[in-house]
Amino acid sequence: MGTSKGYIPPTKPEWSNAKRAISSFLRNRDADSRVNAIQKFGEAMSSGAAVGTTSFANAAGNILGFAYDIRQQGLEQGLIDFGRSDLIGKSSNEILHELLYQFTNNSSSLEDSLAADSLSQALDNLQIDSVDQLGNVDLDSLLREMVTSFVQISFDVNFEEKIGKGRTSNEKFEILDEMHSYIADALHDSLSDKEIKQINLKDIGAANVVKEALNEAYDVCARFYGGQPNEILDKKRNDADPDIEWNDAYILTLNRDSKSTIYSGLPNIWYHLGQQRMNSIYEDLFVIGLSVFALDKRISRSLFLDSWTRKIEVSIPVLERDKWDNCKIQWSKILSFLTGDEWKVSFRQATTEYGSHKNKNRKYIDLSGCDCVSLFSGGLDSYCGAIKLLQEGHSPVLVGHNEYPKLRYIQEQFCENFNECFPSQKSVFLGFTAGARAPFKTDEQLCRVENTSRGRSLLFLCAAVSIAGIMGKQVPVYIPENGFIGLNVALTNGRKGSCSTRTTHPYFLNSLNELIASVGIQNHISNFFAFNTKREIVNMVSETDAFKRCYKNTISCSHPCVARYNRVGSREYPVNCGFCYPCIIRKSSLQDVESKENEVRKASEFIEAEADKNKSADLFAVLSSIHRYKNFSDKEIERLIRCTGKLDFEEVQAFKRVYKQGMNDLIEYFSDDSKIEAYM
Repeated sequence: MGTSKGYIPPTKPEWSNAKRAISSFLRNRDADSRVNAIQKFGEAMSSGAAVGTTSFANAAGNILGFAYDIRQQGLEQGLIDFGRSDLIGKSSNEILHELLYQFTNNSSSLEDSLAADSLSQALDNLQIDSVDQLGNVDLDSLLREMVTSFVQISFDVNFEEKIGKGRTSNEKFEILDEMHSYIADALHDSLSDKEIKQINLKDIGAANVVKEALNEAYDVCARFYGGQPNEILDKKRNDADPDIEWNDAYILTLNRDSKSTIYSGLPNIWYHLGQQRMNSIYEDLFVIGLSVFALDKRISRSLFLDSWTRKIEVSIPVLERDKWDNCKIQWSKILSFLTGDEWKVSFRQATTEYGSHKNKNRKYIDLSGCDCVSLFSGGLDSYCGAIKLLQEGHSPVLVGHNEYPKLRYIQEQFCENFNECFPSQKSVFLGFTAGARAPFKTDEQLCRVENTSRGRSLLFLCAAVSIAGIMGKQVPVYIPENGFIGLNVALTNGRKGSCSTRTTHPYFLNSLNELIASVGIQNHISNFFAFNTKREIVNMVSETDAFKRCYKNTISCSHPCVARYNRVGSREYPVNCGFCYPCIIRKSSLQDVESKENEVRKASEFIEAEADKNKSADLFAVLSSIHRYKNFSDKEIERLIRCTGKLDFEEVQAFKRVYKQGMNDLIEYFSDDSKIEAYM
């Protein structure tokens, strides 16, 4: 539900030098400039601001240690030593995949995703797809291959977008392959194997061996990147003063007044639904979601050395502290997965109720007859999701965030359309506001705004669950989003950790459902479009009057309030720009519904006009992903899917179908633009 920009390389002097060296190489394409580019890249990586080194060293160290352990003691004892006796008796292939998920923290952050991709690539290169083969591999070869894959992928993450700008996919990948080969030659030649052959991995910690290998082989990633956590104190008015360890924290206030740094209109909706006092566990859930939203919005990724991974420690006031204390570790894990950061969540006792009202409500919203809650962004997926629920005989409450003024009007129009087309049922739209001002302390402020906003969808879910709780303890909550976007396979290595949030990834939804169930919330969250492409979703409902009447007004764009893409000349918003990633997917999904002849601009025309501008970045990335897809085997596609987060075998296979169909939809969409073929 929404997109964000990709990973931005650090801005330290070493990285500026590396960027200039890459630019020089792209201009000259000679041996000297290539050597200089790789050398400057190595210096930048060893400067301490490289993303991913910590997670990679730990994960690769675990792989080495486990391989060593099973070689010395056998598989069963190795699993026991690594705390995974539950895997004894499982297939060799399943054990390996489960260990990869464990060692890379289920790809919970950008760092973990890089580690997962590096390890998977290394194992593929060595043709290792089972734990039995892992036990027989030469450890020095395994180390070399893992380090090489990590350095190659790190190069892609930092420079793939720069290299691809204004070039066809073939041209870009030729350059990347050239640099990959050079990196591999350098690393394989320089990496000594004497240490790994002589050292007892079990005694010293294999992660240290990996660090030494990174140091020795190319002076890459010499140190773990640093950066101090941002300690945030979320505070309700009249709460007791924080414990002494939070004296230096940034403070956000959560009140229903004009001076609060965190604010939301949802308590007014609770009030109009007849809740003078909100059930405390549901209020707590929303306070947690609202707090995460505020921190995600107000803490700029640019403040951290790698310009991406934030370290956030937060204390949140809750009414049911005993219940939430039991799952603070789970909260830290799923938030890390959701936003790609390192979270440490703690709770303290709240002394005030956020959602309480002294007087009885005078305006009552009647939800009688409604039987479910569905998130409603105003986009094509949520629009089709509402129609599907109505087709099946449901009466949904549609919950949306009023992100900008004109959006609410559009959402309300859609709801009126549903009630006209399905007169025997009932649809109710509930829109709420939310925002966050800079946290404060006595001597400084965090004034920068972060625009990636990956925690926003959690706020929607928490709001929807709270409303479902008012309707009934087991009223379900739906978040309709197509599986292609929900899975969020990175378009390129340079975009790992970017694009849409991971809110509808099965790992996140399953984890969140388990978490809220552990505190007594029985309202289950699900995505009934998880294994469908956007085109398939559209075709499910395209023949209905409800769809035909308003689908063109749905907003899928990642920046709908920016009119710079609108060639017609209108400055009205919201508008679908047509060439951001969500808009491209939207176009491919509608090709059975509307003619492409009505498009203002073809992709090739857009590239010709905007090739040297950031506006074309998404289109180039999509074309690159198509090129990669055309040249990937099923096994390589499965690797991409596994690296998005933990999935079981059946889910991987189901998502493989969705991914392949989604890519084929894109290929079909671009097929009538002959000039664009060169870019794919």
